[in-house]
Amino acid sequence: MGFVERVGKGKTRTFRLDEAIDHELTQEAETQGVSVNSLAESIFEKHINFNRWYVRMDSIALTPQTFSAFIEEIDDEAIREIGCRMGATSPRMGLMIRGIPLNMDSARFFIEKILGEYNQWFDVSYIDRKKP
Repeated sequence: MGFVERVGKGKTRTFRLDEAIDHELTQEAETQGVSVNSLAESIFEKHINFNRWYVRMDSIALTPQTFSAFIEEIDDEAIREIGCRMGATSPRMGLMIRGIPLNMDSARFFIEKILGEYNQWFDVSYIDRKKP
C-alpha cells in the first residue's frame, strides 16, 4: 500500500492488447516523444499511485472551466471556509487511506504528486537556494 516509488530495476511482462488500443498507445507515445513501453509504465504508475485511490475515495473530476464556473458563483468567504474545512481533512484522509504516515515527506508527496502531477493543478519545480 501507499506510494510506490520506482526502484530502478525493470521487470519484463507480456500483454495482449486489442489492435485499436495498441494503435492509440503507439500514437500517444509518438506524440509525447517516448517509447510505448515508457508510456505504458507511466500509465501503470499513475494507476497504482493515484487512479485506484481516486475511485476508492469517490472523487470526481471537473474541467478547469467547470471548476471556474463554481468558484465565480461562490462568495470569497464561503470559498475560504470550504477551503479551510476540506484542506484540514481531505489531504489527511487521502494519505491515510493509502497507508502513508503523516509527516513532512508525505505532505511533499501530496503536494507534488497528487495535486501537481496527477491532478495537474500546477507544475512543480525546485530552486536550490544554497547554490550561488
